[in-house]
Amino acid sequence: MNRWQSIWRSYCALPLWVQLWVWVLVAPNVAAFAFLDTEIGVWTAIAIAFIGVINLPTIYVQRGFSRLLSFPQFVWAPLIVFIAVRLSSVEAMDSGEQWLGFAVLIVNLISLVFDVLDFGRWLHGKRDIFGGSDLRSRA
Repeated sequence: MNRWQSIWRSYCALPLWVQLWVWVLVAPNVAAFAFLDTEIGVWTAIAIAFIGVINLPTIYVQRGFSRLLSFPQFVWAPLIVFIAVRLSSVEAMDSGEQWLGFAVLIVNLISLVFDVLDFGRWLHGKRDIFGGSDLRSRA
């Protein structure tokens, strides 16, 4: 099986709710690129680009998805603080930036909870590649 097939197989081996969650997480973060004229847009775009630069090669090298991918997403923590502070002065921004800020804040806060749990599992030995030959600890 070639590398790309392995990556696709790994994605498909993730629980369905995780596959869907990936799209929910990606949507507002990538939408930030349409808001590069705002502070929230710029910092969110930088954060998602950083995560992509780390996680995409990791997926490629591992030939799939593992809990290790949660670690770079700890960058959500300072972004969440920044957005919360920025939103506390709502009158200083336009409604598009507000909506982006709320969406990114909520989605990334939920993601950060999952990421802390997943990275803890990874540290405790659950390092399987989903869809790999060993699927004993898929969830």
